[in-house]
Amino acid sequence: MRRTSLAILWMVVSLGGCAAAVKTEGQSGPIAWRATDMGTVTRSIAGQAVDTYEFTLVIKNVSDRTIVFTRMDRTVYQAGGGDPGRGSREGPWALRPGVERRFPLYTYTRCTSPRGCEDRGGAQPLWQIVFTGVDDQDRPLESRFEVRLPPRSAPIYVQVSPATRRAPSPDLPAEGSVIPAPTPDQPATQVIARATSSSLTVEAPTWRRGDEWEFRTDSSTGKGAYVWTVDREETIDGVPTYVIRTGTREIFYRKADIATLRETVEGRTVLTHSPARLRYVWPLGVGKTWEQPIHEERPTEPRTTERVDVVTVEAEETVTVPAGTFRTLKIVYRNKGTQAIRYEEWYAPELKQPVLLREHLSSGLRVRELTGFRLEDAR
Repeated sequence: MRRTSLAILWMVVSLGGCAAAVKTEGQSGPIAWRATDMGTVTRSIAGQAVDTYEFTLVIKNVSDRTIVFTRMDRTVYQAGGGDPGRGSREGPWALRPGVERRFPLYTYTRCTSPRGCEDRGGAQPLWQIVFTGVDDQDRPLESRFEVRLPPRSAPIYVQVSPATRRAPSPDLPAEGSVIPAPTPDQPATQVIARATSSSLTVEAPTWRRGDEWEFRTDSSTGKGAYVWTVDREETIDGVPTYVIRTGTREIFYRKADIATLRETVEGRTVLTHSPARLRYVWPLGVGKTWEQPIHEERPTEPRTTERVDVVTVEAEETVTVPAGTFRTLKIVYRNKGTQAIRYEEWYAPELKQPVLLREHLSSGLRVRELTGFRLEDAR
């Protein structure tokens, strides 16, 4: 994959004045939007190396109410001609006030000349985007805007025959077509960089009331989504804790080290850890290893589990998940007796949470990815 910077191209267009105005941020209805991470990336499409023009659309709920978008419609035009590309994507995407969501998108252009196509230069996609959905009172809403990206040259097109041009293959979209990346059924996670030695050292985080992390899960038993919110601080048996709320469930974490004490549902205790489950031994750093004795009780089932995990901080990795790209520490949890991997997680110090978690369960693999977040500023 090859990426080139757009900064020089943008400067050339500004001086030449021959392209349409660039617009990469704005506000429409309840959301503020911006286009980031713009670049030319070479991908393999229909067995050919093709230059695609990609960017990330970031939307943020700037209203005081929760909104749920159920559909995104897109039409993209290429400067200099070509049929408009159209596409749509179904949600739902829930956005609480202040929460962002990211949509990676890109386009490419087809060439139908039997002699090939020369670089036209100044190709400048114009995206027309419409989000539709409802607010938390079930009132319909719409957010409509245009994204005008900086020009860029694209010397490598998808080469197809004129016959294909007249009767497009369903596997090869028309010129200027929109290719969403990723779709909900495609893995959104990508490891960009990895280092097995690193000076990164991470101390225990400080959470604040109102901090939120939005996740989606995918497993053999189905898909789901939920939001974790730091609801309050509370002292339990003389121990200061953070209380994370998700739906009717509350999870109690010891403030000093983010060890898990217990979980309740509608005020009823459903899980206890004795002693507290010390998921992390701070400070975290590549190469650190510790043993984690676990004794948990589920009084409503009833069931008791005991085991010892061996935990290793294996590497520093930069990963991309639906919420964005983050510098993380990859932590692997193994059963001490069998050496089987139980969990793999990618902890992002910037977000004070894992942005990716892979759980190896008896029913199969369950994956949790971060899709949005809101962190309260320090006061």
